[in-house]
Amino acid sequence: MRRLTITPEIAAQLIARPCVERQEQQYCADDALALAVEIGKQMCADFVLDADNTPAYTSIAKWLVNEQQPKLSPYKGIYLQGATGTGKTICLDIFRTVARYLQIEVNGEPMRWQSVSTAEVCDSYLETGSTEQYRAAQVICFQDLGGEPTEVLYMGNRRNVMRQILEARGDHPDTLTLITSNIPAEKLGQYYGDRVASRIKQMCNILTMGGADRRK
Repeated sequence: MRRLTITPEIAAQLIARPCVERQEQQYCADDALALAVEIGKQMCADFVLDADNTPAYTSIAKWLVNEQQPKLSPYKGIYLQGATGTGKTICLDIFRTVARYLQIEVNGEPMRWQSVSTAEVCDSYLETGSTEQYRAAQVICFQDLGGEPTEVLYMGNRRNVMRQILEARGDHPDTLTLITSNIPAEKLGQYYGDRVASRIKQMCNILTMGGADRRK
């Protein structure tokens, strides 16, 4: 009878799952941040980096170029929380442009992401009955989580569309999910259940955009 040679390495290979792979750091976070500021000024005439938004911008710049920092993983996405009008959406739109210019890669492919509001996601499901494009995207940004309908009716079936999408993406560690929301991360369970709250904390770095409504 043959005996198995059992080692931790063999076990690790057997249960290995796909995961996010990031390229080696080629740019410094200071340059990524400076570029973000200049792009922000082009996109918004009154754009300014100040005490309220600097922490989030700095953290995302470091995340983008894969620079190590405490409590922030380059292998997770971003959950950017904050009050209405603090500039969460434009922040991630700015860094989408930075990622393209710096040729950032994820899993060997250019880091490109679709940015879509959760309300649009629900409208799309209402028309097609499918969420596959949102569940399977390598990198995607969901804007304004919590601003969508709680349930969507399609062919007699009521579904919490975003709950299902986020649960599905949580099962795929080789994807990156970016989210903006007015909902504090600690209250996600009240809106989407403990399962989704746990998945978001597992797959996203939690960042806060401080300050009050800049649109006033």
